[in-house]
Amino acid sequence: MKRHVRAAFCIFLFIVFLDLCWIAPAPAGDAKKAHTMTKGLIETQVPVKRDFTLTCPWFGRVESRETNRVKALTDGEILAIKAPDETPVTRGTLLFTLGGPRVEGRLKSLNAEIAALRPRVLIARQNVRLKKEAVAQKIAKKETLLSAEQALFTLQSSLERMKLQLAVFRNSLKIRARMDGLFTGRQVSKGQAVHTGDVLCEIVPLKSLRIVATLFPPRGIRLKGCKVLIHTAAGRDIAASVATVLPRHTRKGAAIIWIEGKTVNHQFSPGETISGVLVTGVQKGLMAIPVSAIIRDQDERPFIFVKGPKGYIKRPVKTGPISGEWVGILSGLQEKDQVVIHGGYELFYRHFNKIYKVAD
Repeated sequence: MKRHVRAAFCIFLFIVFLDLCWIAPAPAGDAKKAHTMTKGLIETQVPVKRDFTLTCPWFGRVESRETNRVKALTDGEILAIKAPDETPVTRGTLLFTLGGPRVEGRLKSLNAEIAALRPRVLIARQNVRLKKEAVAQKIAKKETLLSAEQALFTLQSSLERMKLQLAVFRNSLKIRARMDGLFTGRQVSKGQAVHTGDVLCEIVPLKSLRIVATLFPPRGIRLKGCKVLIHTAAGRDIAASVATVLPRHTRKGAAIIWIEGKTVNHQFSPGETISGVLVTGVQKGLMAIPVSAIIRDQDERPFIFVKGPKGYIKRPVKTGPISGEWVGILSGLQEKDQVVIHGGYELFYRHFNKIYKVAD
């Protein structure tokens, strides 16, 4: 079925070509000669020598090297979310406020204990004052004064401890950013119940980013320190380098690398999916021709057409690296060959009506 579809597609191309160029099918003669009507459509060029940068594609995601997980410091409910998602925040910025029945119950209990301790402290202070007067008048022993002072100290300590607990608890109800960064990865919503230690969101530093990338590098390549080019939405590439090669691979066998550099911090944000190429080397002085000169048959085998003394000769080639509009040729090409760079497919399909037949 696949072969029939290919045959039908080739017939369609040929009919369109005849309609545009008014060229009749060539006789099944010398396969090396082009039809006389195609000569004006064919352009040739000799190969040139170029240096090719050898690359390997990679795909990755931007993440932070120092992610701070913001956690709930006490049980409660999310009363308010104070910072918009995916926005930069500074250290101390209020992110969440907690409340709810459990919080209110705890606040009431702490305030009640403080309220009960205050009059006891006042009574203990008055008792110490009276004991001091009695000792001064020598109607009471020093031991009674020391005992009263000890009781006052104990009550005052309990009161201060309860006040501190209340202050700490109130502070725990206001969740703030502990560092500058991006407010991201929020896992809770307004009204949701949370428990002590639950992760509420993440703060990702904007100046400490890396790209976690996967790739299938050529064998024998030392990845650490290699230059990488990162594709951007603006259409230009920016440079960075491989900082770390992880000692593990993906399930499909791809290597995992960390790409770092100043440009990563300045150009990207955490969570972005990006791609690029790893520079593995340079192949110098390789014979090259325009990509448009490469013709591929139904099996994707590459060919070129070379101008000969009696027509155009189809020749198989082995292609190498590609850079822009140029492709390096590893074999099948000579320096003085007049290579067809435009019109190759017209030559390739000039006899297709003798080869392909529509299935019955």
